[in-house]
Amino acid sequence: MRIRAFDSVIFHTTNLAAVRKFYSESLSLQVGIYEKDGEEVADESSTYVNFDVGGYLLCFEQGQRVDLGSVVLITPDLSDARSELQGLGVVAEKSAAKWLKIRDPDGRVVILQAPA
Repeated sequence: MRIRAFDSVIFHTTNLAAVRKFYSESLSLQVGIYEKDGEEVADESSTYVNFDVGGYLLCFEQGQRVDLGSVVLITPDLSDARSELQGLGVVAEKSAAKWLKIRDPDGRVVILQAPA
């Protein structure tokens, strides 16, 4: 078996509305788009949301439990990202010159890092 590519990662959440708001409003991620019956539709419903992150999907599904883990996202301007987040009331738990660590509404670690 050879794995050729990465497609998506799925996390379960008990509060889909808060997670959807955090990733779309605080981190400015866009909901993915797919084709259905010849039309482009948003890749979300009342039970899930899939964010398009550079051609890969970061997915959240409503569930009975929360899957914890870490999400690492690259931002072209870490300084601007830090300022925008502070303006939204999101404060970094830790930071260094090339990265900062925050948490989403479920307590998942989200690391924003500058490009290598």
